Amino acid sequence: MKRRAEGSITVYLCLILLVMLSLIFAGISSARSAARRVTLAAGTEEGLFSAFSQYDRTLSDTWGLYFLDASLGTDEPQYGKILKSIREDADYIIDPRRENPVGKNLLGLETCPEQCALTGYVLATDCGGQPFARQVCRQMTQQLGTAALEALKKRLSEESVKAGEGKERRGRINSGTAGELYDESHPEGNTVEPDSEIEVTNPGESVTSAKKRGILALTVPSSKHVSAGKADIRDFVSHRQLESGMAMVPTGYSGDAEKILLLEYLMQNFSSFTDEEDGDGLRYQVEYAIGGKDTDEENLRAVVRKLLWFREGFNMIHIMSSPGKRAQCEATADLVAAAILLPAAAPAIAWTIELAWAYAESVMDVQELLDGGRIALFKDDASWQVSYSGLGSFLSGSERHSSSNGLDYEEYLRLLLIAQSAQALTLSLMDLTEYVIREEERRESFRLDHCVEVLRVQMAARAGTTVYTCERSYGYDMEY
Repeated sequence: MKRRAEGSITVYLCLILLVMLSLIFAGISSARSAARRVTLAAGTEEGLFSAFSQYDRTLSDTWGLYFLDASLGTDEPQYGKILKSIREDADYIIDPRRENPVGKNLLGLETCPEQCALTGYVLATDCGGQPFARQVCRQMTQQLGTAALEALKKRLSEESVKAGEGKERRGRINSGTAGELYDESHPEGNTVEPDSEIEVTNPGESVTSAKKRGILALTVPSSKHVSAGKADIRDFVSHRQLESGMAMVPTGYSGDAEKILLLEYLMQNFSSFTDEEDGDGLRYQVEYAIGGKDTDEENLRAVVRKLLWFREGFNMIHIMSSPGKRAQCEATADLVAAAILLPAAAPAIAWTIELAWAYAESVMDVQELLDGGRIALFKDDASWQVSYSGLGSFLSGSERHSSSNGLDYEEYLRLLLIAQSAQALTLSLMDLTEYVIREEERRESFRLDHCVEVLRVQMAARAGTTVYTCERSYGYDMEY
């Protein structure tokens, strides 16, 4: 009986140990499986980190933008090579024997190349360039700082409000309302006498004759020359069919400052007429963002045309609110109307003289801006340049001068650009960024729609008959 009792205890303990060993081995197997998954995930992330460390150095060093050039210096995206690079870098984590041939692979993992794939990616140009615009905004926010950004927003807002008010007032001025507006500003009536001798000839005719020379001949100072640079814009981002990302949608930059940041990025990183840069190709790059033409001359002409129209409106406002200038125009108009025996035509003649004077002043304004001077948004008698007596020969007889409290050429460009949409500014920035890299870095095959910001990859590894899979995403902005 004693021996049976001892034997029963031994069998019982063996059964207990069997259960315990089963639990231990099950735990070891579970831990090993978990370790395999963690190792696969770590390898996948390591491969992605390694791939994205190869960001385009030109974009980074020159503009502070981070994108992976998927073309790898060729004419087409090399996604297969990128995936292979990610997989090979992941192998150093998944299979330690790759780095140390005499080592051991305790987890028994081996990658399965046939089951590895890129499952999604976002390109710089996707969704109208949202990834590109967001990085530009982030870069400018970091560069300017909160205080400088708020000051910039305030200054541009004030200037835009003034420009808007001027446009609204200019829109109310026409040949039918001129007298009415003048009466509103001068309820005491016009009692000011002309301050110069009035001629019977209509000075507006000389201004009309001067316009035939062309706006660049009128406005570009003799000391300056117009660049002959040009580019084939048919291959620009905004003109060609673009590659698109796959299975991922970028998030756009959100914030009231977006347009201002894009605009300031353009002004800081690209050249304009007053920079006077030499070289081939487009030199007036900021002007391209306004004109969108393929030559510097056409882009400058587009900008000058807008500036003339812009300044003419503000100059007309000053003439209509100046009793002395109104008196001079009206006195000449009365004499001209009497000479042609049409007294009723005096108001219309006065209107054409006022328009001609405003245009002549605008020509001198733009000349001064292109020469590096400053012009006040709203003129006063001190900042006015073209005298009435010199209107007939304003191109040779007027002496230009700068206004200390005025805006310079680049600030006027900002006022023209602020009217554009953020989408239009983004396209112009992508056009110019790509163009400069192609021209200055001699990378003719560079394309922004080959530049990747985010990648999603699926990696697979086998241990025996079990296949483990892992999907990870990585990008230069982890808000994704």
